[in-house]
Amino acid sequence: KNRALQVKWCQDQLHWTYEDWIRTLWTDESTFSTTGFGHRPWVLCRPEEEFHPDCIDETWESGRESVMIW
Repeated sequence: KNRALQVKWCQDQLHWTYEDWIRTLWTDESTFSTTGFGHRPWVLCRPEEEFHPDCIDETWESGRESVMIW
């Protein structure tokens, strides 16, 4: 069934122009943050500074809420 649907979709797009294709957005699963927390801080340090207090951040729960869409 999936193969037949894929073939039909391809046949339906045979007439598309270049402009049609560049307006197409191909996606996979994506996660969107609903609370504004979408990244973790980066800390750059040398190997010998790995456990230096300036290179360590406390563990905390972010309260991040997100939605994943396929």
